[in-house]
Amino acid sequence: MCVRLLLGGLLLLGSPVLGDIVHLKNGKKLEGDVGPGPRGGTIEVRTGEGSTVVLPESEVERIEKKQSPAEELEARLKALPAGELEPLAELLVWARDKGLRSKVKALAAKLLEIDPNHDLARKELGYVVYENRWILESELKKRKGLVRYRDEWMEQAEKDRRLREEAKRELEDLLSLAGSENSHLQEFAVRKLLAARDPVAREVFARHVRDQRDAVRWVAVSALRGFPAPAAGDDASRKISADLHALALEERDEKALEVVYRTLEKFYRRESFRLALETASSSPEERERKRAAAVVARLLLKAWVPEVCRAVRSADGKERLEVRSVLRDSLGVDLGHDAAAWLRYWRENEGRFRDE
Repeated sequence: MCVRLLLGGLLLLGSPVLGDIVHLKNGKKLEGDVGPGPRGGTIEVRTGEGSTVVLPESEVERIEKKQSPAEELEARLKALPAGELEPLAELLVWARDKGLRSKVKALAAKLLEIDPNHDLARKELGYVVYENRWILESELKKRKGLVRYRDEWMEQAEKDRRLREEAKRELEDLLSLAGSENSHLQEFAVRKLLAARDPVAREVFARHVRDQRDAVRWVAVSALRGFPAPAAGDDASRKISADLHALALEERDEKALEVVYRTLEKFYRRESFRLALETASSSPEERERKRAAAVVARLLLKAWVPEVCRAVRSADGKERLEVRSVLRDSLGVDLGHDAAAWLRYWRENEGRFRDE
C-alpha cells in the first residue's frame, strides 16, 4: 500500500525527469533511472527528485530505455550536415544546457574549424575581443594585468576611476533629492547620504559645503561629521575646514549654525580651532571676531589653552577683547590682557579643568 501511494503521488506531480520511462499496466508512466529492486521480482526507480520507488515487476508493462544526454548528443552530431554552422551552433547550446561541458568545448572547436571568428565558439573557449582581435581571457589577466568591467577590458586604475565617477554621480543625484518636496524621497536620500563613509563621498560633500541650496548645504555639512579626523598636513581637509570656517562666520540662522559647530568639533578640530583663533585675533570685522571667538570657545581643549593665553595681546601690544572673553568664560577668572598672568594661572590650575 505504501509503495502504491508514493507512486500515485509522484505521477500526480508530473515533473519532468530525465531517464528511463516505466510504462505501467494501468496506463500511467514513471520516469527515472531503473535498476534491480531490493527483492526478487521488483524493480527500483530513482527519480530526479531524489526519491526511490520500488515496484513489483508484475505491474510493469514495459520499460522504455532513453538515451543519456551524452548518447543523444553523439547521435545528433552524426546526423548533422557537414560544414553547416547553424545546426552545429544549436547543438552546442543544447549540450551547454545539458551540462556537457567537455562536449561543448569539442563542439566549439568544430565550429572554429568552419569559422575562425565564430562568436559563440570563441566565447565558450574563453576568448574575448581586445583591440579588435580574439585573445584568451586568462592571457589578458596574466600577461597584461587587465580586468573586466561592464564588458570592457581595462587597467585596474581605469576601472577604479570609472567606479569613482559613478559613485560621484549617484551622490550628486541623492543630494538633489535632499531638497525634494516629496518627503519620502527626501528622507530616503538623506538617510543614504549620511551613511556614506568612503573617500569619494567626502570629496562630493566638500564641494557642497558652500552650496546655495539650503537642504543640500546642510546635508553635506552634517555628512562630513561622520568622517574620521584627517591626519595632520592633509591639504584637502584643510580646504574643507576653511570652507566650514567661512560658513561658521557667515551663517545667521542659529539652528543651522549649530550644525556647523557640531561638524567643526568632529572634522579636523585642530585646524578649525587654529582658523577661529586667528580670525578672533586679527579680523578687522567685529562681527567676525565675535563669531570666531564663539567657535574657539566651542572647540577649546586643555592642550590648546596656552595658545589662547598668548593671543590675548598682539605682538604690537594691541588688546584682543574677543580672545580675553574666551579665557574669562572658559576659566572663570579675568586677568585682563596680561598673557604672562594667564599662562601662570593655567600652570597652577590646569588640574582643576577637564575636556568636555
